[in-house]
This record gives sequence, C-alpha cells and structure tokens, in this order.
Amino acid sequence: MSETRAGIDQADLLDADIVRIGAVYREMNARFMRKSPTKQNLSELQSWATDAFFKIGLVAKVDVVEPLLGVGPPTVEIIGHVPGHEFHEHGLDHDRKKIEVLASRERGEKYYGEKDGKTI
Repeated sequence: MSETRAGIDQADLLDADIVRIGAVYREMNARFMRKSPTKQNLSELQSWATDAFFKIGLVAKVDVVEPLLGVGPPTVEIIGHVPGHEFHEHGLDHDRKKIEVLASRERGEKYYGEKDGKTI
C-alpha cells in the first residue's frame, strides 16, 4: 500500500484498474485531442479528467500548465484510490492480483485485459 503525494505505486493497481485507466485516457483523447490549448479548453479537460478518474475510484492530478505555456502536453498523475475505497481498509487484494498476473501470462498480455478490455 504505497499511496503517497508522489503518486500511487503501480504495483498497487489491479489489472482491472489499468483497463479502466486506459478507457479514461482513450475517451479523454477522443474528446480533447483536436481542441486548441486555450485556457477554457484546458480547464474543461482538467475538470472532465479529474471527474472521470474519480468515477473509476481513483484520485488524479491533472496538470495543464505546460500546454498553457505552449511547452508540452497536459500530464495526469494517479495519486491514489478515492477515500472510502476498499483499498484503504483491506489493502491490495493479493489473491486477485496473482490470478490476473497468471491469466495475463497465459493470454500473452502485459496485463489482464490488454487485448480485449476484459477484467476478472
């Protein structure tokens, strides 16, 4: 259980979390990639992304300073699980993590659900 201000340790994410994060990223790109980096558009992206990650049980920090300055893209940092999430009470479900790791190896995936978005 390594949730710190520097962000969550990837080892504390289930493969199902990674699948959900990927879905949010794809939706975010579809909604905002073609929009110009105006203050209004970036503020909308920041608000939308923060809410979308919260809905899947994660707290995210969305930084739009670099695109406002014209020097880079927005960055998203997963900080941790939302307050009240089972992770805070029980920690990582190691049995589920083991099942996901073994199943993903059998399927030839980096994480379970990489190819088809399925979760255990």
